[in-house]
Amino acid sequence: KLFRAGKPNDTMWRLIEKNVRIPVQVFGDLRAQLSACAIAEKQFIELVERFGKETTRFYMQELIDHTERLTRAALRNLPDGVFEFEDWIDDDGIDRDQPIRLYCTITKQNDSICVDWEGSSAQVKGAINCTLSFTKAVSYAAIRSVLDYDIPCNEGLFRAIEVTAPPGTVTNMVLPAACAARGLTGFRMGDCAFGALAMMLPDEVGAASDGGNSGLSIGGYDSARRPFIFVDFACGSWGGRPWADGVQGNSNMFANMASQSVELIESQNPLQILRYELIADRAGAGKYRGGVPYRRDYRFLEDEAVLQVRSDRRKIRPYGLYG
Repeated sequence: KLFRAGKPNDTMWRLIEKNVRIPVQVFGDLRAQLSACAIAEKQFIELVERFGKETTRFYMQELIDHTERLTRAALRNLPDGVFEFEDWIDDDGIDRDQPIRLYCTITKQNDSICVDWEGSSAQVKGAINCTLSFTKAVSYAAIRSVLDYDIPCNEGLFRAIEVTAPPGTVTNMVLPAACAARGLTGFRMGDCAFGALAMMLPDEVGAASDGGNSGLSIGGYDSARRPFIFVDFACGSWGGRPWADGVQGNSNMFANMASQSVELIESQNPLQILRYELIADRAGAGKYRGGVPYRRDYRFLEDEAVLQVRSDRRKIRPYGLYG
């Protein structure tokens, strides 16, 4: 435990310090999360003290029930039917040139909807397998994006959306499958789910995105033997929409991040950014084009480091719609 009787557990903090490369960054993250929890606890106690336990519990439950009613009412306005879509991940980085199938079936009937991932490939050797919880999160987000914007996001929304995925697949891994880089698969599952939704709602869903934020990691030691780790996620572009061009320089819908500034990167890392620009005439063509990609060139200023890249859509390009 990080705290004991309200005081920091020095032994645990020292143990963490000795087992991470950049303790100051890790401790900053931990303390920020702990502070957020402390503030939330304090304000929730104040809420209960103001309104009482029973009233607070009643309205917490009513908010969830109200959300379910709103969700089911919105679902009733969507077309009934079975809508399917197939997409492919390039590979898992280990078994090269072996595409990984994603298959999404959305079944909508009255006020309920099911997102099923049966037909997707078996789990793979690379660390891109999804847990069922992450598969559910992606599926919920996709369905949520075509519902009324003012429906709250809580358990009530999830009650009306069933998500299924066969165990032992890339969409529902079982041990000892690896899943550290499952974000890549989650981004691509989002595209696949939107492809199925486009069959249901052709006037409301856009074409595929860039495949998700490409992850770049550079780690090593500088000339003074101080460790450094640099992680950057390229926030690329979304596909064209039925009513407008795609957006660019934007995080994938299933992530929460933004591109780092050049000044911040160069001031804190042994790196120089040589180029950071949008690339003309490379967006997907159409009445409403896809978002414009961007380019960022890095120069490493030390002698050695380890480079890792997580990326996709290099071989199997983003799909278009209605063209």
